[in-house]
Amino acid sequence: MPRILTQVLLRSLGLLILAFLLLNLDLVQVGRVFGQVAPGLFGAALLLNLLVIIGKSLRWRVILKAYGRRDSWRRLLTVYLAGNFLGLTTPGQAGEFAKVALLPGGDKRLLPSVAADRLLDVLPHLIIGVLGGMLYLDFPAWSLGLLFLVLLTLLGVFLRLRRPADPTAEDPAGPAGGRLRRWLVWLVEACRPLGRVRLAVLGPLVLAVLAVFFTYIVVLARSLRIETDVVHLVFFVSLFSLSRILPISIMGVGTRDALAVVLFGTVGVPAEPALSFSLSILLVDLIFLGVGFGAYQWLVSGPRRGGAADRAAMD
Repeated sequence: MPRILTQVLLRSLGLLILAFLLLNLDLVQVGRVFGQVAPGLFGAALLLNLLVIIGKSLRWRVILKAYGRRDSWRRLLTVYLAGNFLGLTTPGQAGEFAKVALLPGGDKRLLPSVAADRLLDVLPHLIIGVLGGMLYLDFPAWSLGLLFLVLLTLLGVFLRLRRPADPTAEDPAGPAGGRLRRWLVWLVEACRPLGRVRLAVLGPLVLAVLAVFFTYIVVLARSLRIETDVVHLVFFVSLFSLSRILPISIMGVGTRDALAVVLFGTVGVPAEPALSFSLSILLVDLIFLGVGFGAYQWLVSGPRRGGAADRAAMD
């Protein structure tokens, strides 16, 4: 029971942070910021966020092709929307890994494809966050070295995965192999298809998704009449995105709000508009949460496992 209580309290930290902010800020002013929202720009922001999700589903499709799958982009978009719902409602967005179970014939060997897709979300924001932090918040120089070490490690792993498996190597899964060793071998083999990903296709998709995402953020800020410099918005929102993976919050509630108040305050934006901007991101998430819930219900209640449906989901 104490362990369960500890987990509940840990998951509630984000809500407690948001409650603290709401109790200490002028909610009337927050309401005024929302009252002057530009409907056209807010609608454009929703459309751009949908384009981000479409781009991410296409990005995942490129990764899945390395596993020999030929899922239609419509099916993957539906699965990605459902995965977005599952991710937003779980700490650290861990629920996104359930997307594999929603694929026709999906199994645990495809889990590394989701991990790679998540890495492509986190890594650009990590790079921007570190570089922006060094230029803007005086991050120590070793943080850049740590970033390069992470990038070199990922590059080394990728290059190793591109090597063909050695058929003469001793099978560690035999009687002499321990459970941990067998699990590591399984993990390496499950990740090996990632070495066959077509970078010439994946790279432009990653950049396109990132560009559309930051355009969505700028348009959303402008819809609330927040005129902060684009460079600051890019840096701040990259840190917001990193905060969402912390297991103390769901949908970035609390952690993102506190960061918004602190960071926007450094460029002269009052706390109330800063909180309004953070809450507007939450509002967009909630809208797409509903869309994702509908996609999830369609997938789990429809004839997803039927032979005809499975064949229709493949190119």
